[in-house]
This record gives sequence, C-alpha cells and structure tokens, in this order.
Amino acid sequence: METELAYSNTNHCQIRDFINNLPKDERAQVYAAFDHIEKLGLVGLETRHIYGKIWEFKTYRFNRLFYFIKTNDRMIIIYAMKKQKNKLEIKIRDKIISLYKRLK
Repeated sequence: METELAYSNTNHCQIRDFINNLPKDERAQVYAAFDHIEKLGLVGLETRHIYGKIWEFKTYRFNRLFYFIKTNDRMIIIYAMKKQKNKLEIKIRDKIISLYKRLK
C-alpha cells in the first residue's frame, strides 16, 4: 500500500514537521512503520477507528498518526501528534475531520 502525507492549503506538511522533530529512534520507528505499510499493509500494526473512514496507527509509545484509505492501495496520512491524554481532544478531532473532508 502506498503512503502519502497530506499538505495544507499553504503547501505545509504538518506530518513531515512532526516526524523531523522526533528523536532519532522514534523517527526511525515511524519510517519503519511506513515501510511495513508499503510492503504488508496494516497487518500487525496497532490501529484504532476514530470517525467515519478516519483511523489512527501508533508508533513508539505515544506517537499517533491519523489516516484514511483513499483507494485500495493508497493511504493518506492527514495528521500526526504525540498522545497527551487518554482521550483525543475534541478540537484536535474536529481538525482531523476537517482535513479529511478537504482531502477525501
């Protein structure tokens, strides 16, 4: 499955910034997850349904990447963050949903 990072209207990539600011070992795990997805799909990754077609997968301990499947072989990653609380905050959830609606 092909992975693609989403860009904002201003051609800014929040996901790339997030990944580049991670410590080296965590960054390596994110890239390893991308490699795993491209070769094997989501099998073996910890995923959770968020809303509609939006899901999240986890890397390392607290890194969360939110995505949706645009076609059978194309995943769009729309947002990335470190988990801060046990529950996804409503304003972040709304932002993710807004990004999804713009990109679907």
